[in-house]
Formats: sequence, C-alpha cells, structure tokens
Amino acid sequence: MTEQGRFVLSIVDGVPVVDVSGDVDISNVAEFQKVIAAAAGHDNAGVVTSLRNINYLDSRMVHELFTLSKRFSQNRRAFAVVWPESRSARYILEAAGVPLIVDFYDTLDVAVTAVKRPAS
Repeated sequence: MTEQGRFVLSIVDGVPVVDVSGDVDISNVAEFQKVIAAAAGHDNAGVVTSLRNINYLDSRMVHELFTLSKRFSQNRRAFAVVWPESRSARYILEAAGVPLIVDFYDTLDVAVTAVKRPAS
C-alpha cells in the first residue's frame, strides 16, 4: 500500500519550508505546485523543500525540482532541498542528475541557513 503525498508549509527561522512526505507522482504534483507557490509568495530570500520523509517520487516530481531551481534562480532567490531518508528516492534523484542543478542539504537546519545567507 502506498502513502499518498502530503505537502505542509511552515516557517522555520523566517524561511518558508515545504515538507513533503509519502509518495509524489503525477496524481498529486499539482498540489505540491500550489504549496510551493504559496511558499514563494512570502517576501524572503528563498524556499526550502524537505524531501526527508518522501517514500517515492516519479519523473514528474524530478522535472518539477528542475523547474523550481531554474525559476528561483531567475528571480535571484534560493531554492534548497533536504535529502530524502529513503535510499530509493535518493537514488532516483541522483540518477536523474538533480543534484547537479539543485542545491541539496543533509539537514533542514543547514538548508534554512543556506537560504538565509545573503547572495554574494
């Protein structure tokens, strides 16, 4: 049995954080997009997406991470992602080359600090 994806927006130390858990695929990535849009609406340096509790993601979510990284970069804002604990989810991200484009961090604290850091 799969666990449907959940997307929760919170503010951690002044930074919007979207916590993603469960399975994310084409059936629910639109919900993720809505929560990210709400997070991006905050007036700050960027957004953190935590994939720590994700079980599965498909190519649609991989594509969305690439798209978000590009969009945030074009707007001179940071986009940071926390690595998933799931080895299979991490493997999908690495095999797709996502870490070559998107900034990944091991913990939420480090990702939040990276987003708060002023651009050089």
